[in-house]
Amino acid sequence: MPTIPSAFNSPDDEFDGSGRKPFVFDIIAPDGDSILPEDVRLVLHVNPKSIQRSYTPNVTRQATMGGYVELDWGQTPAPISIDGVTGGLVHLYSGLISITGPTPSSTDAPYGMASIDVGGTRRQTITYAKFKDLMTLFESNGGIYDQHGRVVMQGQIKATYHGDTFFGWFSDFSYSEAAETPYMLTYSFTFNVSKEMKSIRTIARRSL
Repeated sequence: MPTIPSAFNSPDDEFDGSGRKPFVFDIIAPDGDSILPEDVRLVLHVNPKSIQRSYTPNVTRQATMGGYVELDWGQTPAPISIDGVTGGLVHLYSGLISITGPTPSSTDAPYGMASIDVGGTRRQTITYAKFKDLMTLFESNGGIYDQHGRVVMQGQIKATYHGDTFFGWFSDFSYSEAAETPYMLTYSFTFNVSKEMKSIRTIARRSL
């Protein structure tokens, strides 16, 4: 079934000159390589509404005969709090939609109990599919399972956005629906950071 496409095409949108900067999730194996193929990495349908970061100075102090020796190890990343919305639940044939189901009933359903075909439900939108992908990523939390549901390898979640890369795991996830916004879901989660990397922008200089 054809669907309305997402605002982002791939994890590489940030580098194609379009100005788009997607929020991308990946799963990293213990050896540091990505577990997921490039075309399977999760790109959020809509970037988060807010990203709250906090840092704590990592300082150790030691008393010596000549006084205190202080070692400054920089900033220790703290958990990141992210809030967002899914974006509009838009179906190709019925537009904005909040209907979850059911699918059309058979013609022999009792009078007044047959459901109506409205051209699709929100489960058939790219917005809902992307949200379910995010929920699945949270539930697995970097774990790779076999056919029996046993963890065979514990990976690490990698989150990339606007030149910043965070490695860690989810600690909580919640979402809500409100009558005031029937065509989208609101979510929030906390990401515990074990390591952070920042890209440094270089500026070319011309000699005069």
